[in-house]
Amino acid sequence: MPDPTAVPTAPAVPAASAVSVAAPARPHAWRTALLVGACAAVGLVASLVSLGFTLEQTGADDSPWFALMVALDLLCGLLALGLLPWVHRRSSYPAAVGCAVASGVSVLALPAALYAIARVAIVDRPTRIAALAAAFVGAAVASDALYSPLPGAEEPWWLIGLVTLGVFCVPLAVGLRIGSRRAVVAALAGEAAAARREQEAL
Repeated sequence: MPDPTAVPTAPAVPAASAVSVAAPARPHAWRTALLVGACAAVGLVASLVSLGFTLEQTGADDSPWFALMVALDLLCGLLALGLLPWVHRRSSYPAAVGCAVASGVSVLALPAALYAIARVAIVDRPTRIAALAAAFVGAAVASDALYSPLPGAEEPWWLIGLVTLGVFCVPLAVGLRIGSRRAVVAALAGEAAAARREQEAL
């Protein structure tokens, strides 16, 4: 005979269901792989064009500096592509800075760096965006020391800085635009939820 004083309890939730509800959604792995592949393909084409142009202008195919430039382009490009999943899936700021610094000496890393800049502009504070800009421009200006031993590669540092800053502003504008639209959508969704709760309370 059931006890009349017993307090009814809710049915237990299976452990598998609890885990599936509590687990936060993350970007699909295939999207991350597609992003990395696209950045690698675009970066590889841009890197080959850049190296070919540099070789045509300087004629330094037998220079050890040119060989060093090719090696750094490849290594830093692979580093940026390796950091890209952390930028995409976790919005990692250190990984974004790493991509920005790597792009200073690697054209292969440039698409990953541009994506990282846009990603940071969507979710981060202005001070961190400014620090990322300093890293991006500073790495490009500092890498001029790598190109200076090559004949015909004597661009002034301030010109390199201005051009790099202009490049930075493109993904920055895209990221800020996306971030502002997301903020508007979130505000409208919050207002709609508040109005719904008020109607239910009546």
